[in-house]
Parts: sequence; C-alpha cells; structure tokens
Amino acid sequence: MAGMKTLFTIFVIMFPVAMITEEDVNHGEAADANGSDHSAGLCRNQPVTQSTTVGLTIAYFVLFFAALLGNSIIIYVVQRHPKLRTTFNMLIVNMAASDILDVITAVPLSVAYLFVSVKWFPGGFGVFLCKLLPFLAYLSMGASVLTLTVMTIDRYFAIVRPMRRPLSKQLTMVAIILTWLISGAIFATELYKFRLFNDSGQVICAPRWVENIHDSHKIIMFEKVIRFVLLYLVPLD
Repeated sequence: MAGMKTLFTIFVIMFPVAMITEEDVNHGEAADANGSDHSAGLCRNQPVTQSTTVGLTIAYFVLFFAALLGNSIIIYVVQRHPKLRTTFNMLIVNMAASDILDVITAVPLSVAYLFVSVKWFPGGFGVFLCKLLPFLAYLSMGASVLTLTVMTIDRYFAIVRPMRRPLSKQLTMVAIILTWLISGAIFATELYKFRLFNDSGQVICAPRWVENIHDSHKIIMFEKVIRFVLLYLVPLD
C-alpha cells in the first residue's frame, strides 16, 4: 500500500515539476553569457498530445476519487467503532491521512500542468501556493514511509517477542507526531527553493537554490541523495 502510494507520489510530483537536464543547464549558462533572464531553463515546456492529456486526466481523477474515498472510509470506520481503535489501526489511520493529503495536493498540481504547463499565479498568493503545495505533497510521502517503518517495528516485536506488550497508545501517538515532524524537517527545504520567476511575461513556479542553474542542479541532486538515504535505505535497515 505504502509502496504503491510512494511510487504514485513520485510520479505525480516529478511529472509536473520540470527537471533540470544537461541541455537546460547549457541553455541557462548561454543565457547568463548573453545577460538575459534564463528562468525558462528550469521549466521548459514538453509537448503533450491531446490523447495523452485526456488519458492522464482521467487516470488522475480516478486515482483521486478512489484514494479519497477509500482512505476516508478507513478513517471513518476506525473512528466510528471503539473496538477498532488499536495502536496498529491508529498507524493505519495516520497512513490514510497522509494518502489523502497526497492526492489533494499532488493530483491538482499534475492536472494543472497538463493544461496550463508551468504557468502560475502571480503575487503573494502565488508565492504561497508555489512553496506550500510541493511541500505538502512531499510531506505526505515522508510521513507515509515513516509510518510504515513504525508499523514494521511494531509487527516485528509482535512476532519475535509475543509476550511483550505492543506499543501503548501514548507511545503510538508520539510516534505518529514524530513521523510528521521528521518528514517536515526533511522536506522543509521545499519552502525555500520553490519560487516564482518571470519568463517573457509569464509567471512560473520552479525550484532553484541559487541563481546559477548549474550550481542549483548540483544542490538538488545532492538533496535527493540525502532523502533517498533517509527515507529508503535507513528504513530498510
């Protein structure tokens, strides 16, 4: 469940957010040399056929409503029946909540990209959404992975040490809070690096650490390696 959700999050986030290719880096450096604005080097439009747009839009909406409905039912059933409020089910509810946050942030971003590409809202509200939406989408992914890690630890002790008490409700609540806090700390940089740029009169939202595109690309790649270690390799251990 979490694995599929993580792959889905990576797809819906990485599809609309234009990646910096080597060609883009060269394009940005050429623009630097000419003294022109090279913000477009971060977000270059990729051609999408009408059939692809329709197909992806339908797929996104199916996934959106299925995930929203399914996870909402899980939360409702657990909250409705006191006997189901076990520590393990509390973790399942937390994962369902992260799934809901994922689809209500990542899917709209992807659908918007299909129709308006990298265009964004100008002004303070545009800056707010540009920073917040990617952060929340990644936050949900991190919280889901960390929740799955806690669930794995809980099941490990239940099998290896069956006589030992499972996680208490208080300890489970602390673990749930920590999943969100740790995920927020790991992805807090999204709130800094995503910003608005003006490209030939068009406002775009894109990640950039520093003004130089090549240096920014290096930092982003290093950042991805760190997150891969923290949210994939470490939980596997």
